[in-house]
Amino acid sequence: MAVEILKVIVLLILLFVVIIVVGIINKSYDSRKFNEEEMRRVLEKYVPAGEKLIAGVHGYGAEVKIMFEILGNCSFDGEVYPAERGMTISGYKAKYAGYDVYLGITEHHFIFSECVSGNKYYYQFDKVPASREADAGEFAGSTQLEDIGKGIAFTDDDVQSCVIKSAKRSMKITITLKNGSYFIIEMPKDDKPAKHSPHYVEYRNAVLEHLESLRRPS
Repeated sequence: MAVEILKVIVLLILLFVVIIVVGIINKSYDSRKFNEEEMRRVLEKYVPAGEKLIAGVHGYGAEVKIMFEILGNCSFDGEVYPAERGMTISGYKAKYAGYDVYLGITEHHFIFSECVSGNKYYYQFDKVPASREADAGEFAGSTQLEDIGKGIAFTDDDVQSCVIKSAKRSMKITITLKNGSYFIIEMPKDDKPAKHSPHYVEYRNAVLEHLESLRRPS
């Protein structure tokens, strides 16, 4: 009996140690990968010319769907889909499993971006008649399908609806664009700034304030 109790105690101690170690690793990873310097480095790649990043925050992309239309050659998974005049590659890429994302604002745009590369997406695409005539440069170009949606900029006018739901410890934000793209992003409500992101609360509130101005039912 005493031996069985001792085994249980040892297992509980090991479990406690594992939880502590995992927590330390996760905290170190978050502070290293998602600090303000890294956030700016990633988001600023997608800031439109003439603008600057005002604020940006790290969140959890619960579900994302990005519509696209490609005029020109398209490469995907090592295969090239040649362009045909009058046709376009049209479809979407989606991710239904959660992953780390950034959401930022400039003077006139929202900036959405994945935090790290290498994420796997679900793709749906086909050749359809082009919605407009491509010019020579667009027709001759080549696009890597995997590169689409890593970071995009959109304006207030592009937004169809914005829904913000508040839970006990987090907020769920659903942004739907007029072209059918949408982003479901979760953000913590914690008001304690992290060591490596001292402006997190300030930036989060700035982003939320802008989102609130667009808050409309879906």
